[in-house]
Amino acid sequence: RTGAAALLSTSLRVAGEPNALASLTRSSGSINHLLWERFARAYGTPNVINFNALDERRSPLAVQHTQGIDQPVAYDIGNANVILSFGCELLDGWRSPVFQQREFGRPHRKGSTRGRYVHIDHGFSTSAAKADTWIALVSGTEAAFALGLANVIIREGLYDKSFVTEYCHGFDGWTDDAGKRIEGFATMVLRDYHPREVARATGIAVETIIDIARDFALHQPSVAIGEKETP
Repeated sequence: RTGAAALLSTSLRVAGEPNALASLTRSSGSINHLLWERFARAYGTPNVINFNALDERRSPLAVQHTQGIDQPVAYDIGNANVILSFGCELLDGWRSPVFQQREFGRPHRKGSTRGRYVHIDHGFSTSAAKADTWIALVSGTEAAFALGLANVIIREGLYDKSFVTEYCHGFDGWTDDAGKRIEGFATMVLRDYHPREVARATGIAVETIIDIARDFALHQPSVAIGEKETP
């Protein structure tokens, strides 16, 4: 592979397209990353991409679009009846470990009738082991699984209609300033993410998808967490 990469990089340089070469790294402070940066400057490409830096921007952007704020959010897992964790290692040292363990224990104390923790991730971890339900789906299909849950919730009318009407834009279709009709979120989800299709993509049974969707919607308050990185 190293020889192939060297041949490719040489051919790009000869063709006058050094900028077509990109390096993907994960640690911005490592010697490996610094060496790639020096090589890229000498070669003539600005494309040294740090996955960790992308992760740091991803969650704030999602919060900005869904919550309207650009600051980190706190999750009230201690009072949640259902917790859906999309790859977030709640019990593996995520954020403040002591706080997370204490809050997680509140709805899971012995004798409590509330509190279901669903861990959705292909990998087995402490969080997966401690979960009430571990969804070991196909790697990279978490988004499809989430939209499958949304399909059930929308199709069965289990969402908060007054909240959607008052605070959400894009749930239903709308017409833009140019007069073009834009498809709404609900239409897309109902068409493309039926539990049968999601089951084929994720490897999770249709009955499981429906069960978790109903549990999440019917046993409020509930919370879904998709942050994997530590702020």
